[in-house]
Amino acid sequence: MNDPIERYRANYRSEILPRRYDGRANVRNNALVYAALAVASALAMGSMGRPARAAWIALAASLLVFNLFEYAYHRWVSHRRQPGLRRSYQRHAGEHHGFFDAANMTSPRMEDYHITVHPTGTIVAYFIAFNLAFAPPLLWLWGLPAAGGFALGIALSLLQLDLLHFYYHLAPSTPMCRFFDRFGYMRLLKRMHAAHHDRRLMASHGFNITHPLCDFLLGTFPKEALRDGPR
Repeated sequence: MNDPIERYRANYRSEILPRRYDGRANVRNNALVYAALAVASALAMGSMGRPARAAWIALAASLLVFNLFEYAYHRWVSHRRQPGLRRSYQRHAGEHHGFFDAANMTSPRMEDYHITVHPTGTIVAYFIAFNLAFAPPLLWLWGLPAAGGFALGIALSLLQLDLLHFYYHLAPSTPMCRFFDRFGYMRLLKRMHAAHHDRRLMASHGFNITHPLCDFLLGTFPKEALRDGPR
């Protein structure tokens, strides 16, 4: 590990990391919240018997809406100073990119989950915000199953965002990392995120953290990620 990264990590752990932070508890609590949100949404989706076509359409639409949001927020908020959202920029461009670069993408220390895993409250806040914005018109037009389908898509999107980002920065020796690394698509996603952590590319390429749909459509997919080296 190079000295600037080492120094930054030491400073982060001593000055920014909450004293009582527990990485294992963070992961456990997130898993419980994701399960609760997904089950509640699925029950709403099937509340009138077999889910109607509108419910499946709403679920698919929510996956696309979240992919666009993920890209836009990462590109224009997390990497651009926006009025009223400076903390988001500092947290991501300053702290997260200070902690990891393309050559130093992982850490074996559990307390470092603080810089890669969402706080549990953030998951709930995003879920509520998306559903407050979209559930009322869905309820009015197509009823509870459609609103439940949209909510399920948001819950699954938040889960995959957290899970994949956790995987990208997880030590290669862990069972989860070894399992995901078996799949070419997963290795592609990991290389894409590593390319985004290249200081020369971080403000211009690789803004989808999950599936690179918007990166492909908007010409910001990092071509470096297409080269799959030895595992």
